Parts: sequence; structure tokens; C-alpha cells
Amino acid sequence: MKNAVSGRCRSGMNGKLVILGWVVCAAAAQAQTSLPPLSASGAGPASRSASPSASPSASLSASPSPRSSTSPASAQALPPGARSITVTEAELQREVGQRFPLHRSLQGVLQVELSQPRIRLQPERNRLGTEVALRVSEPFTGRSHDGEVQLSYGLRYEAGDRSLRMTHVEVQRVHFPAVPEPYRSLLADQAPPVIAQAMQGLQVFQAKPEQTAVLEGLGFTIGEFQVTSAGLRVVLLPALAAPPASGQ
Repeated sequence: MKNAVSGRCRSGMNGKLVILGWVVCAAAAQAQTSLPPLSASGAGPASRSASPSASPSASLSASPSPRSSTSPASAQALPPGARSITVTEAELQREVGQRFPLHRSLQGVLQVELSQPRIRLQPERNRLGTEVALRVSEPFTGRSHDGEVQLSYGLRYEAGDRSLRMTHVEVQRVHFPAVPEPYRSLLADQAPPVIAQAMQGLQVFQAKPEQTAVLEGLGFTIGEFQVTSAGLRVVLLPALAAPPASGQ
């Protein structure tokens, strides 16, 4: 079993550390040893005979719910049999950065480019924050205006396509320091809906079938995501104990 899991992890990872792939392989490594892991916490081993049962989705947001809380994730006890893996801020930065630049149209006249995302953890809200460089271009005049946008969002896992996506995107601030009035106010009013729509549901990562197969083979399913001061905490639940998750 150990060699088989290691081989599947290597083939699924392709030598690159990715969020869900790392979670899968870390869970596999924990399941094969009785020593307490240094990078994860668990309330006990999951049953290896449990039948895999993929949840439709698991999500993280600022709204309190039985499966998503605004209290510090480090203080939350894991359910019996569950484990957790923490993905660091640097690893999140690497994955999100690969999805940019993004290009959108503003009112069919202006072109918007989003680039250079900088991840910020928001454990007090159980969300992620991101500062993104913003450029608005006027194709007919050739002029462009540089600015910055600050975002806050949750994450959800879609089991159907094995993807991790942004959800509940909030545009907190749009700033164009070099743009004169009244254009600055116009851009500040018109840009946020376009940016929020562009980011809503944005795929952060998509796991490969062999990666999720390893996780399911170990009797685990993705439970929820919690933002802590250390990074993104991914809770893995025993498949039979995992309640259906709803996207938020």
C-alpha cells in the first residue's frame, strides 16, 4: 500500500507542490505511520474500510454556520477520526499567482487587466484577502491607468470537477492614484462589479483524478477550509462521517 500510494502521489504531483495534491499526499503519509505528524493534527485514524463518499462541495466564508465559523480555527477541535493539513501563505500565493493575469471588458469600451496578486490571510474573518494590480486601458486612445484593488473572499471545493474556487468575493477598495477627477470616481464606481464578477468562482486549483483517488482510498473526504494565522487549514473527515457540504 505504501509504495502504491507513494507512486500515485509522485505521478499526480509531477514534482510540483500543489494545494490539494499536497493535502492528499500528506494525508497518505500520515495514514501509513503511527507517529504523530508534525505538520498536521488529528483526532484519530479514519476507518480504512469506509466507503468513499465525495461531498458536493465544501466552503469557507465569513458567515457563521455549523461548518464555517468566524472563531479562530486553531481553537476548533477536530471531529473524531478527522485530520487537518495546513497550506502556508507562500503556497497559496504560488497557486493563486498562476491564475493571473486576467483580462475583462468594462462597459465594452475599457479593457481591465488584473495581475500580480498578493495573498493576505484574514483569520479573524475566516477568509483570504488579496491585493491585485489593476490596469484600465482605453483602446481608442492608447492611454492606460494603473491602480490597485483589494479583495476579500472565501474558498469552496467542488467535488464534481475536483477544483478549489473563490466564493463570496468582496471588492473592498479600488484606488487609481494618478487618474484625475471625475474619471477616478467613475472608475471606482464602475470597476468593482466587473472585478467581483471576474473573480467569483475563479479556479485556484484543480486536482487530478489520481490525487483525489488516493484520498478516497484512504477513507477521507474534504470537510472544510479554515483560515488561521499559519495558513489555510484543510480538514479531512472520514468519508462515512462527513455530512453533505453545501456551496456558499
